[in-house]
Amino acid sequence: MMSTVSLIFTALIFLFALVSADSALAAENDDLRFLQKGRDLNQSRQWIAAVKVLNQALAINPRLVEAYFERGAAQCELGNYPLCISDCNKCLQLDVHYFLPYVVLGDCYAHMHQLPKALENYSKYIELMPNSVQAYFDRAKIYDQMGKADLAKSDRSRGARNEGRAAQELNQLTASYSISGSKLAAAKEAIIRKDPYNRFNTVRQVLIDGCTEQLRKTPLSRNWFLIRGRLYRDTRQFEKALADYTQVMNIPPGKGGHVDWNLDQTLFDRGELYMNVGDYARASGDYARIIAIDDDSEEAYAKKAECEFALKKYEQAAADYSLAIKHQIYPTGKLYNARAKAYDKMGKKDLAEQDRKLAKETERKL
Repeated sequence: MMSTVSLIFTALIFLFALVSADSALAAENDDLRFLQKGRDLNQSRQWIAAVKVLNQALAINPRLVEAYFERGAAQCELGNYPLCISDCNKCLQLDVHYFLPYVVLGDCYAHMHQLPKALENYSKYIELMPNSVQAYFDRAKIYDQMGKADLAKSDRSRGARNEGRAAQELNQLTASYSISGSKLAAAKEAIIRKDPYNRFNTVRQVLIDGCTEQLRKTPLSRNWFLIRGRLYRDTRQFEKALADYTQVMNIPPGKGGHVDWNLDQTLFDRGELYMNVGDYARASGDYARIIAIDDDSEEAYAKKAECEFALKKYEQAAADYSLAIKHQIYPTGKLYNARAKAYDKMGKKDLAEQDRKLAKETERKL
């Protein structure tokens, strides 16, 4: 029988575990709270205060990409250009698909009169966001300074054309999402604002509000959950996006409508989100469900293999890469190289080398 002292000691351990878990959860939420506060301070042009708050966010979560970006933007406004460059480069190091740092780097290098680097970064941003507005106008200024008047004129024309399209698109979206009044005014203002990040997020946040209003009217609408989930995803609110995608799949089969919905695509979207937040086990589970629906999906095999590799299940990763290669009509060098890495981890150097040779042969044929 356990003594009274042992019972008390066990209870204290349990209580400490609960407190530790609660503290961890609070810390996890605090980084996002500080991030949002930093964004708000940036939007109100309180750059020094924004940097201090964003420092707190990064102290809690040193891999919070958006916090580096927001702090970099504030440092640019403060004239601390080397710090801005460092933060923006950190963003790109953590997430190679994150396009927003390029435009801030362009601004930063423009202020430093490093025109080739400014041009390079504005061009990268435009390549990823061809429908942008301000980046064309900013690149036009660089072309002017470099004496390339024709290219400057072309960029101004593209910027003006995109600006008109953006305003028209916003009017259509706001009508579709039942948005009006002050929210519509905020969205229209955001379209022409200098800061591309706040414009991007402000418009989408307005649309999220519109989706939420629609869901109050039709709480079992797969369509509105899907749209809002994608908007959350695009604004990197991954946990909220995951909740919406899960809700889509939890709606009973006979309800919720079938507009813009199929299970395998929703599983793909949710799987990618799980990968973004580092939950590879759940991501692998979603890709396995896709394969159960369509066992010829080479993309699902490849994604599942990525997850298994991240989970250090190298034999399963190699097996999944093999199935991805088998089901792809023209296997890519990327797949062979990925399987080679799995073979390396398994100590199968001969198979790894064979795959690397196949990758080179495949790339030569392209």
